[in-house]
Parts: sequence; structure tokens; C-alpha cells
Amino acid sequence: MTEQRVIFWVYEAFYIEAMIACVKSALDSAELISSAYGGKESNLTETQFLDCFQNIIQQAAAISRYFWPSPSHRSKHIELHRRRGALLRAALKVGDDNPLKYRNLRNRIEHFDENLDIYLQQPVAGSFIPAYVGPSTPPEAPSHYLRAFFTDVGVFEVLGERYAMQPLYDELDRLHALLLECMSNGYRLLRVPDA
Repeated sequence: MTEQRVIFWVYEAFYIEAMIACVKSALDSAELISSAYGGKESNLTETQFLDCFQNIIQQAAAISRYFWPSPSHRSKHIELHRRRGALLRAALKVGDDNPLKYRNLRNRIEHFDENLDIYLQQPVAGSFIPAYVGPSTPPEAPSHYLRAFFTDVGVFEVLGERYAMQPLYDELDRLHALLLECMSNGYRLLRVPDA
């Protein structure tokens, strides 16, 4: 298969289906957030609201690995994975400046336990807030958030690191439209030269 197309055309449907499942899950969570955030009637608790953001991040991480496979030098198939990533990036017009490539947020969530160990090694004082949704007005005393969403600026915080969520949402929405186009085109990726 080294001289052939890295994804045989018949199998493109598997990649399209797998990616659209992740994107759809993320967009479903975004819809729940939008309903709660937009002032519509919502039964979401703060924790559920933050869980929706976390799901978006985790689904974006899964999509990211299709485009930029995790480097595993122990894998004898690493070159195959890299070629697949290049083909999918070309087919879905995903550049290296894409928000999905930014792995800090993904790693912050996926390795939360390890990051929590490191975060708690520093001397901290003030209020510890496990879940917060609200404005980013500075509190009187220092606050430390495990997870927070600041509604006035659209920023998600995890263990002291802040991330704008809109670029990630916009890219997932763009990919959703492209993947639906692929599905309506007989489950074929957009035409690109063989990678």
C-alpha cells in the first residue's frame, strides 16, 4: 500500500462517518450551551454547562488526531498515520494555523489528573472554585478555578489557563458543513491529489 493512495476511495466513508460523529457530538453540546447561555429556558447546572464545554474540547481533540496523529515512534505505522493526516487536511482544507492543531487545551483536559498534580505543587491562596459560570469580574480575593466559563468574554478556564472557545466552535461548524457535503457526494472526500 506504500505506492497506493493512503485511503482507498471505498474506505473514505469510514473516516467521514467517524469524524462527523465527533463533530456532531461537539455541536450538540454547543447547542445546549447556546440555549443556556442565550437566556432561553435551560435545566443545565453549572457543572453540566461546563461538561458541555469539556465534551466540545474532547471531541475536537479526537478530530485533531485525524489531522495530526499523535507521534508514536513505537508504532510501525506512524508514516501511514502521517500520510492519512496529510490527505485529510488537504481534503478538508485544514491548514497549520487551524485551532484544532492547538493542543494545549486538549492536553489540559485529557491529562487533567497530571496537570492537577502540577498545579497543586505551587503555593496557592485564596478561593478554590470547582465550577464557575459567570462574568470575569475580578474577585476581591484570588480565585483558583478547576473549570470556569466567563460569559462576558467567551473564555473557558482550566487550572489557571484560559482559552477562547469561539474559534474552536467556528472550525467544528465549518468541518460539519464540509463533512455533510462529503456525505451527500457519495461519502467521498473532496478531490485532492493522492497523498
